[in-house]
Amino acid sequence: MSAPGPDGVTLDPAGLAHAALLAGMHAVCFADPWSAASFAQVLAMPGTLGLVAVDGGSLTPALAPPGPAGMVVWRRMFDEAEILTIAELPPRIKG
Repeated sequence: MSAPGPDGVTLDPAGLAHAALLAGMHAVCFADPWSAASFAQVLAMPGTLGLVAVDGGSLTPALAPPGPAGMVVWRRMFDEAEILTIAELPPRIKG
């Protein structure tokens, strides 16, 4: 877990245990969301990492803080990296 920023958001590592949470967040943000099984499969691949933006220290989904605010999953291979998916939950989008 990172130290909270001025807005109280931390960046926490996302692993296989977060697959259902990531899938739920993805379903809110995308018309064709990834399933929990898809997230688990992707996160199990070598070089794949993820972060969850957590507002207020709680991973319990909510329409307002505290709760997850966004996420990113990427894959790194050799000297390249690729963002596989990124999302910010609509209640957290400002301006």
